[in-house]
Amino acid sequence: MRERARLKFAARQSLLAKMARREAMAGFADAAREELRSDTLAERSKHLLAQYTDKPGHACAQDLRDLHAFAQSLGIVASQAEEAQHDASAQMQWHAQTLAEASARADAADDRLLSARRALSVALERREEETPRRVARKLQTDE
Repeated sequence: MRERARLKFAARQSLLAKMARREAMAGFADAAREELRSDTLAERSKHLLAQYTDKPGHACAQDLRDLHAFAQSLGIVASQAEEAQHDASAQMQWHAQTLAEASARADAADDRLLSARRALSVALERREEETPRRVARKLQTDE
């Protein structure tokens, strides 16, 4: 019966679409966590950089060099964290798009599955209705 085969095919498609949606959700969540982590790191680095560059006071040349090297390192960390945050933001947008597409495919697969179930039900009902007619015809012709 073709309807059974269509139902099995629709069920497989629905399952695969749901798995793709789940994976897209996980990717989106990972990208969101990475964006938050990178943003937090960038903010902390900038805050520390601001604290260390505004330190007034008298110090020897070596202390000033060390302070400058430390501040420069903090600046590098802050800029790298900011770049990572922008990359994570772009990844999050891509994952959001992927999630939307996967959700649309999953919804369409669910609709096809429902349609296949209805078609099978209608085919089975039609078959049940035809069976008594065939038997009745056969009994009439045998007499």
